[in-house]
Amino acid sequence: MLTVAPALAARAQDTASAPAVQTSAPIDAAPAGNTKADTMTPTQLAGIASKGIEASSAITRKYTYVETEHNQNFIDGQLEVDHTTVTENIFIHGLPYMRKTAVDGKPLEGKDLKRETALYEDAVKKRTALDEAARANLERHALRSSSRTDLGKLSTNFQLDILGHETVDGHDCVILDATPKPESTAAENARHIRMDIDANTLDVLDIRFEFLADDNGFSKGSILDTHYTVLDGVPLASSQTWDTTVHFKELLNKAIRVHRDITWTNYRRFHATVTIQAYVEAPADPSPGAAPQTTAQVKVTKKEKAEADKKAKAEAKAEAKARKQGQPPPTPAVPNKTS
Repeated sequence: MLTVAPALAARAQDTASAPAVQTSAPIDAAPAGNTKADTMTPTQLAGIASKGIEASSAITRKYTYVETEHNQNFIDGQLEVDHTTVTENIFIHGLPYMRKTAVDGKPLEGKDLKRETALYEDAVKKRTALDEAARANLERHALRSSSRTDLGKLSTNFQLDILGHETVDGHDCVILDATPKPESTAAENARHIRMDIDANTLDVLDIRFEFLADDNGFSKGSILDTHYTVLDGVPLASSQTWDTTVHFKELLNKAIRVHRDITWTNYRRFHATVTIQAYVEAPADPSPGAAPQTTAQVKVTKKEKAEADKKAKAEAKAEAKARKQGQPPPTPAVPNKTS
C-alpha cells in the first residue's frame, strides 16, 4: 500500500482562500494545453503522482532535518493548549530518530534534557541489537499514513477530474481532483483529495485531504494538507497543517479542536564517506631530503634496530657484571671495514 508518511504531511490551505477553479474536464479526457501535464489523462496523472509521492517519501529518509511543531487545542472556542516543540531528525544505525531539542522556544535543560538524553542512549542500544527483520519493520512503520488512503488505487476508488491550472510557489500546476466513487465505501476512501502537480516536471507540490467521514482519529471535515518544496531538484515536504475535532468522554464528551502546524527545515543529505589509505612507517629520524622508504626497506630498518637494541642490552649487562667483579669493562667490538 502506498501511503503518505506523517513526516511528509504539510500545510493545509484555508478552503475560503483556495484559488478559483478555472475549468473542468471529464474523466480521462486530456485537456488542451502546451505542458507535459496537458497531454495526460487524469488516470495517467494520478499514477505518476502516486509514484512521485512514494519516491519523495523514500528519499526523505536519506536526509536529516529540523521539525518545528506548533500545536493548539481549543475547547468551546477557547484556546487551552499552545505549545511549540522542536526536534531534529537524525539517524541511529541507519534508522531515523526524532530527538527533542527545544520546547516553547527554550532549549531543553535540567531534568528534561536528562530524560531526552536517556531516551536517545536507550534507542542507540536497542537499534544496535536489531536484526534485519526488525530493522525493516521499523522502516515500514515510518511510512504509515495519517490518512490511510491508498494513493496507488486512486483511479480504482475515486472519480478523477482535472480542474485547470493554478500557480504554486511560482510553478504552473494542474489541479487533480479526486472524489470517492459511489461503490467505494471503505472508511479510508471517504476523502476529497486535491493535488497540485507541476505541469512540466509532474512533481506533486501539494496534496490536500478533506475527511468526508470520521476515521482513524480524524473527524468529518478534518483537513490534512501536505506541501512540498523542490530542493536541488528533489520535492521534499516543507510544511504541514492539519485541523480536526475530537471528543473525549473524560471531558463530558466535549469537542476539542486540534490545530497543528509543522514545518521542516535545514534538510541535509545523510551519508557517510570512508577513505582507506595505505602507508608505510617512516624512519624515526629521517635525514632531510631523503627519499621515502619502500616496505622492504622499512622491514630491514626495523630488523637492524631490533638487533642493535639487543646488542646494546647485552653490552650493558656485561659491563655491569665486570664492574661488579672489579674488572675493566669489555671493549666493544668494532665492525670490520673494507677499503
